[in-house]
Amino acid sequence: MDLAENAQIKIEQELEHNFLYNNDQESLHILISILDNKNFATYLKPKYNCMKYIISNLKKYFIDKPNQEKIIIAIRRQITEDINRYELSTYLNAYNIAHNDKASADKLERLALEKYGYSFLFEKKELLENSEDEEVLELKNSIFKKIEEDKQLIDDIKKSCIDYSDQLYKNKILNLDLNIDSQLTFFDNSIIEEDKNLDIKELEDIYKKILTYMINKVMEIFMDAYWCAVNEVVLKRYQ
Repeated sequence: MDLAENAQIKIEQELEHNFLYNNDQESLHILISILDNKNFATYLKPKYNCMKYIISNLKKYFIDKPNQEKIIIAIRRQITEDINRYELSTYLNAYNIAHNDKASADKLERLALEKYGYSFLFEKKELLENSEDEEVLELKNSIFKKIEEDKQLIDDIKKSCIDYSDQLYKNKILNLDLNIDSQLTFFDNSIIEEDKNLDIKELEDIYKKILTYMINKVMEIFMDAYWCAVNEVVLKRYQ
């Protein structure tokens, strides 16, 4: 890697950091523009499923909590934007890495040509991202397996999740009690404020659960985005 490439990577990392940690939208727009100039991310479409996954699992975790809904509302209010930014960043990172995976793109191109021919590749705006064909799924799973076996990559993703969560929203969860709406109930002609207190142990457990759910979903999101990017690489060869 030459000096120009190193400088470019450093710029992209700084832009990503500004977007993630400072919610700097201008940095995001510049970063996407850079990727566009490299013919990356033309069809980038984050689904923003990470927060939905976290909330779905928290509802099961809080199943016996009397004020479950109020806790969920407070969590959603506090961290949704943080989680969504990280999900978008995950898509961008997956696309960046996948666009350098020539071997996977070559395999997918050969398979698409064998099964569907040249005209298929020239005509399509999407390739085989959502295909249920057995051979396509076999190739997709082999790419996923390659990612899972890349210990350094997996460790980097996990560390990034932990660092981001610790810095961006851990304190929001540990102070969640301040953001849970109280409810007034009537009892024997008296008004009683419903107890909303969560002790520090409960709050720490909630944070650990959220982090675990986030890491699990981010891994899935990364692989799905990677697969979409490999498909995009092949399509661009015919445009």
